[in-house]
Amino acid sequence: MSRKFRSQLDFNLLFKVFILVSFGAGIFWGVISLIPYFWNSENFMKGFLIAIITPFLSALGGAISSLVGFPFYSWYCNKIEGQQISGKFLEVESSKGDIQ
Repeated sequence: MSRKFRSQLDFNLLFKVFILVSFGAGIFWGVISLIPYFWNSENFMKGFLIAIITPFLSALGGAISSLVGFPFYSWYCNKIEGQQISGKFLEVESSKGDIQ
């Protein structure tokens, strides 16, 4: 059963999502950047190093983007009364410190 809700992510979750998505994109671009080094065995280790570093640098870029973009995201979500999300949801029991 698919349901629709309106939601606004808090800063911590938005920060984590940006880092996760950016790290995944960095893996993709790291592998793509490794392809030209297959034909040049002298520089293969350089390409391998680039492929290893790219996801981490991409995650850093995602973290910076979330820091810069959160004020706009917050303003926009308040203006439209939250972003619409849909999918399968499971309500979890809140811990003692959560507001109910």
